[in-house]
Amino acid sequence: MSGLPPPPYGYGHPGYPPPGQPPVGYYEHPPYPLPPGQPPVGYSPYYGLPPSAVPSGFPAPYPPSAPYHPHYGVPTVKPFPEKEEDHDGTERSSKVALPQPSLSSTGGSKSMVSYLGTLVVDPTSPAAKPGARKLPGYDPKPQYEKMMDDNTSAIEMARIILTMTLAQKDAFKDYLTETSGYEIVDILGGRNKQRALDGILLGPLDYDVVLARNQVGKGEMLLIELTLHRPSTELRILSEGYKNMFGDDLAEDILTDDTLSVRVRRLCTKVIQVERPSDYTPLNQSLLAKDVESLAKAEASGDDKPYFEIFVERSYPHIAAVIAEFESKHKKKLKKTVKKTLGTEDELSTAIIYMIQGLKSKSKAPNHDGSVWRDAKLLESTMKGWGTRDGDLIYRLTRASWDPHRFYAIKEAYEKKYNKSLAKRIKGDTSGEYRDILIMILHGGS
Repeated sequence: MSGLPPPPYGYGHPGYPPPGQPPVGYYEHPPYPLPPGQPPVGYSPYYGLPPSAVPSGFPAPYPPSAPYHPHYGVPTVKPFPEKEEDHDGTERSSKVALPQPSLSSTGGSKSMVSYLGTLVVDPTSPAAKPGARKLPGYDPKPQYEKMMDDNTSAIEMARIILTMTLAQKDAFKDYLTETSGYEIVDILGGRNKQRALDGILLGPLDYDVVLARNQVGKGEMLLIELTLHRPSTELRILSEGYKNMFGDDLAEDILTDDTLSVRVRRLCTKVIQVERPSDYTPLNQSLLAKDVESLAKAEASGDDKPYFEIFVERSYPHIAAVIAEFESKHKKKLKKTVKKTLGTEDELSTAIIYMIQGLKSKSKAPNHDGSVWRDAKLLESTMKGWGTRDGDLIYRLTRASWDPHRFYAIKEAYEKKYNKSLAKRIKGDTSGEYRDILIMILHGGS
């Protein structure tokens, strides 16, 4: 085991900063900024060492020379000339010069929590009182009036939304409710371009909450992406946000949704309810060996119990080590064993493979992170074949964009695998204002 490389860890994995930007850090990073050279609170004791010097089972350390951004949380949208070309040589089709956001209004008195590689307003924070300014230094009235104007185009709306910080979006949504009498979720929906605008306006947490509420009848894959390979802290925040917005229990709603596979319902409910061990928990070698053996025995019996135990109750470094040890010992890919054990068309098989692909090291991927390679392939699947699965494309692109460093890695992985930029692919499969908004989201994340 000692010769195995440290496994990748998915969301928030360090090592993907675009030029001039800081690393997001590991799953449980504290609020930024930190003084240069100071390791995050509770971070690996191997901070500052090269990955090759980190024992198996520990997360890779921050790059010690990476500077911390003085305005963490500010949208990464940059202005660009109307005719600037993409890396693939095609002209950007949105033709919109995005203004720089104001750096003076990035904070506020509300508590913030880490979610999908960025900081969002704590869902337990109360709404602003009528007439009160929720975010000091930010007045949502001008943007509200502009967005309510019938003469404002979808592109202009996207420009406004993309230059808001997440704290400003939260204040804007409260102002919308106070002024119009409608909750933001009451006015969502419509054509593709409107759905794309909804996602970027809602922000990371509220968008996930709405997706979770509306996933009924849309198959298991959306639920899998919302709940699996996520840290327990984020699943608690998602559940709190769901309860706050709809007054219902997320786990209970999933468990009683009879449009979904029974085994996937059980799996996704368990990952929400069970407190997964910390990723800093030292590897238990005897438990590791036991788990590898139980998966081998399950292949012969068709028993799914080991998969529930291992993929729900173990830490992510432990699962990654199980995958590596199983494939080393049995000389075959665990993915193939899963299909043989659970069935090639079974939804539980799809869910387990989703986690395997995210936790397994991928040599071709940036920083060998299998999760960005997996997510690049999922984006391609929305445009592959006859017709575009627009709903899937919108939510996958939008959710990926929240963490600009990881988004950069996904785009890099996409181009490496398919020999074309994601921008060029999207331009060829979409049209009109809908296409332009997607391209703005795409470039806003880098």
